[in-house]
Amino acid sequence: MIGEVFAGGALGIALGVLQEAVKRARDRSVTTRFILDRLKATIDSITPLLLQID
Repeated sequence: MIGEVFAGGALGIALGVLQEAVKRARDRSVTTRFILDRLKATIDSITPLLLQID
């Protein structure tokens, strides 16, 4: 999703990589799932703000 929103931009690439890493880590770890869910929610919530800036 983020990669599509910021197509080609360095920020979009970085956020896309971060989002994928969080997704993979969340699926592997039960103990940190809550923290990773909150991190994913934060990334999802700042995306519209970054769209306004971009």
